[in-house]
Amino acid sequence: DVADVVARVRADVPRTALFIVVTTYLVLFVLLRSVILPAKALIMNTLSILASFGALVWIFQDGNLSAILGFQPVAIRQVASPGLLLDRHARIIGDLLPQPGQGVEQRGLAGVGIAGQSDA
Repeated sequence: DVADVVARVRADVPRTALFIVVTTYLVLFVLLRSVILPAKALIMNTLSILASFGALVWIFQDGNLSAILGFQPVAIRQVASPGLLLDRHARIIGDLLPQPGQGVEQRGLAGVGIAGQSDA
C-alpha cells in the first residue's frame, strides 16, 4: 500500500538526515582538521538547499516565523539564492565548452566563451 510506504519513509527521514549530517561532519572534520569549517559547510549547504525549496521566500517574504526570529517582513520582489548563482556559473562553464563547427583551438576557447558572456 502506498500510504504504508509514505509513512515508513516519513518515519525514517529524521534518522537518515541525522546520519547524513553526522557522517558529513566527521568526514570533513578528519579531512580539514577543523571544528568550524565542517560546521560552516553544513550550514551553507543547508541554506542553499532551503533556498532552492523556497524557504527564504516563505520565511522572509511571507513573514512566517517573523515573530520567533524577531523581524518585520519586507516585500521583496526577488530573492537571490545560492542555487541561482550556481545556475549562472554552470551556464558560464557550458559556454566555455567547444561548440560543434566553431573551429576554435583549445587555447582560444576561454577567450571565445568569455567574449560571449559580455552581453549577458
